[in-house]
Amino acid sequence: TQATCQSLTSRWDSGSGNVVSANSLSAIAKKMKPVYLIIIFLLISCHLFQKEKKYFEVIAKSGLILRSGPGQNYNKITTLPINTSGKIIQFIGPTTYIQGKKGLWLKVETEQLNGYIFSGFAIIHENIESLNQSRNYKFFPKFKGIFQFTNTDLTKEEFTKQFLEKFIVFESDLTSETKTILDNDLYKIELISAKNEYSDYQTIFVLNKKEKLNYFPEINNLHPKSFAENSKIITGFEYTCYNCCAIPTDTISILAENKLYTLPIPLNDTLASCDLEGQVKTDFSQLRITNKNEIIIQKTIYDCSTDPKCSQAGAEDNCKPTKVFSDTFLLIENPYSNPNVFEFDASVVPNNILIQFKTGRTAKTNKNLD
Repeated sequence: TQATCQSLTSRWDSGSGNVVSANSLSAIAKKMKPVYLIIIFLLISCHLFQKEKKYFEVIAKSGLILRSGPGQNYNKITTLPINTSGKIIQFIGPTTYIQGKKGLWLKVETEQLNGYIFSGFAIIHENIESLNQSRNYKFFPKFKGIFQFTNTDLTKEEFTKQFLEKFIVFESDLTSETKTILDNDLYKIELISAKNEYSDYQTIFVLNKKEKLNYFPEINNLHPKSFAENSKIITGFEYTCYNCCAIPTDTISILAENKLYTLPIPLNDTLASCDLEGQVKTDFSQLRITNKNEIIIQKTIYDCSTDPKCSQAGAEDNCKPTKVFSDTFLLIENPYSNPNVFEFDASVVPNNILIQFKTGRTAKTNKNLD
């Protein structure tokens, strides 16, 4: 076992990481008794065993902290969301307990980051086949403002009827309407409307042709406006109450191969400003596509409430935000296949991610909707 191997190797490894070579052990073995030969055999086997690549997978619902060293006293790099996986570089003993969980510290790497995690909140996979098999039974988790589409057994007609009934309580003269807005090899997307002369409530109904499953977004009133990145991204607005009185929120929906999810993020860059009451009118947001086709988003929210310029005459021109409430980066690995989402505070975002963000491109719109 792993524990046995660690116990054996600790007897022969001074801490430098240099285990006695097989040739040296062979020469020594000629002078030793049979019992020592057994120990040497186990030692060599364990040394080879430890060279095999193993993989981890986060199982903690709240995520698992990635640290700069093997201990809780080391700095936090980020929080790895549930189902995050990567390679294990090293097992670091001794066994310890954290929040009632028994485990070792692991030196690990993901596609973007290296660091240390506690194994008590992760599954250890013996090989890549085991990890891939586990992935096939996982769903993309909800993660801080990122919402997965809901799978439904309803037909398009049944869903349209339910959608109409949801809003007809407020306006009895609403009628339903459906329109195909995308039909490609993977997805067929229908725009569902409940409308009258003054109002138009909308959402989308998605058929995954490969899985033969239907989906709809976890948003009551989603108005799609365009497609981007070869129709892998839908842009639009969410209206949180009636579309005639609510302030629209920019959203994007990403159509991965077997996962669909929505983010309250605009596709295009925005500039922050304040209104005359000292509230944030528009936050600062940028979305970039890297050369690996990953998505990196910077989102800064400002606090305008303490800015004295906002209460002065002519504030429309001078009321610019100065106090940052929060500044974060989101990295979406494999956004169109097996999305994996990381969030970083701007003060600790890894330099390689900053470089990719700065050298990335803006998303390309390929189709506007009427």
